[in-house]
Amino acid sequence: MMAAQRDAGLMATAGRLQEIGLERNTIIKPPTLSEMAIDKNLADRARELAAIVACFTLMGSTSLAFAQDYTGWCFKVEPGGCLEEDIRIEGRRYYTCESTCTLTNPVPVRGLDAVLFDVVCNGDWGSRIDREIFLKYRDGFDREKLMNIGRSGAEELVRCD
Repeated sequence: MMAAQRDAGLMATAGRLQEIGLERNTIIKPPTLSEMAIDKNLADRARELAAIVACFTLMGSTSLAFAQDYTGWCFKVEPGGCLEEDIRIEGRRYYTCESTCTLTNPVPVRGLDAVLFDVVCNGDWGSRIDREIFLKYRDGFDREKLMNIGRSGAEELVRCD
């Protein structure tokens, strides 16, 4: 039957729509929003929501670092200093011999469970701003560890509990 149609010239040649009088392929034409009974405003709102969700999804891997709470972690104090016990972090603040330090302006470090902070320390002597990274990781025994990295070096924090 197909041979008879081809011999009679009744079969369209694939990919040559102009030869058979068509401007565009009507079979592959996607339906319009109105043909699918979708309000144009609804479609615009859906696109906006999709863009917002995409932004938060892309930020999702790094935003976990913002949720860090360092309460319960301590800077280890060496014997003979001005403090007799380890320096406890409470939220984003810790207290040393002569100052109160606050972790401000958190910035997640891409690809790590780490946050870069501006550390603002205030005391009778005045104030100082420095930058420190708090890095959480797991050691070879799958124990959670916290490292503080700053201008003066790196220090492993300990659990205060």
